[in-house]
Amino acid sequence: MAKKDYQNNYPSVTQLISQLASPGLMYWFKVTSLAEINRISLKGKQIGSDIHLAIENFIVTGKAKIETNYAKEVINALNSFMLFRKERADIVLEKSEMPLTSVKHLFNGQIDCIAKKNNEIWLLDWKSQDCKDKNKPTIYNEAKIQTSAYAYLMKECKEIVIDKVLIVAIAKNKIAYNTYEMEKEEINGWFNEVFLSLLKIYNYSNNK
Repeated sequence: MAKKDYQNNYPSVTQLISQLASPGLMYWFKVTSLAEINRISLKGKQIGSDIHLAIENFIVTGKAKIETNYAKEVINALNSFMLFRKERADIVLEKSEMPLTSVKHLFNGQIDCIAKKNNEIWLLDWKSQDCKDKNKPTIYNEAKIQTSAYAYLMKECKEIVIDKVLIVAIAKNKIAYNTYEMEKEEINGWFNEVFLSLLKIYNYSNNK
């Protein structure tokens, strides 16, 4: 992934969304030791970073170079990504890993991918996760909030209006993927009604 050197102290999109409490995650924290939580969290972050880097290399060079300590998970995710590319060849991937800052709202975010389909500009976001007991990875509302903020950043910082957002969840424990598509009305709803509320909560809590 591209180095995120924002040179400011603004919160990131993911940091703002982390304020949301997940009942399942809270229960996991309750029944799991701190050492195990840290181990699994660090592993997950590293695998996610390695997968993003491999996909970025593919978009830029056409080759998905793998350098990781978690080859099994990364290879599964790349095969899942390649399945997505095969089945959605109508979407042309163009730009990858773009760190941006909102001067108006004071937050940072990094866009995974900008793509085109026909004459539309699409924003794609990669999510790597286990399918668990399902055939495909689950796409959560947090991803919808996150990508709505990224679409806003493209409009403010690059003056590019995103026609559609596509969240792509790629499995890392099997070869499978899932997608969720959002059009402008839903993108604007998640941003204006939810993301900006999370930003207000963060600013109030940290500026007393």
